[in-house]
Amino acid sequence: MRRITILSKSILSARVGAIIVFYLVFICLPTTLLPPFWDSVIGGYREALWLLDNNWDFQALAFQQLGFVGGGPRTYFVSLYWIATSLLLFLFSPKIVFSLIHLAILSSAVWILAETRRNALTVTKNAAIANLVGIALCCHPLFLAQSILFTPEVLLAACSLAFIRALKNDRNGIALLFVWLATLTKITGCFI
Repeated sequence: MRRITILSKSILSARVGAIIVFYLVFICLPTTLLPPFWDSVIGGYREALWLLDNNWDFQALAFQQLGFVGGGPRTYFVSLYWIATSLLLFLFSPKIVFSLIHLAILSSAVWILAETRRNALTVTKNAAIANLVGIALCCHPLFLAQSILFTPEVLLAACSLAFIRALKNDRNGIALLFVWLATLTKITGCFI
């Protein structure tokens, strides 16, 4: 009898997980071909375009260009996210780049949901509560907004959670890698 209960709980958890993934994909997939908007246009995307147009001259970006507040292209300066965006724009058409980055952000959002649900299950030992936590995060407007924007926050959150998980499992080298990636994604990652 206990085996059937455990099996039915895992089937329920898988169904809830599938519903969450479907919901996120349903909400976010239509945005995959959209170009950057709002903060991305006047922020990091502008830096990526400047790097592309100026042959990745990091010295000029650091010392000759105004920062974000002064209306210049230098927003994050040492952000792997915007450097990668610039390189992808060099290699592929903008539509392909937007799709790739949106899918990377969406994949990170799905992983964050799964990891959050897993942590809630570890803490509460109750699958129903863990499922509710996953659904609550998935439906939260800030999480949904960040999941469709062209900004590095979701990738930063994914790197941060991966760092915490690796640290918790005594995998210090992997933890160091993820905190380094978090910092390169966005400088606020150094506060993890």
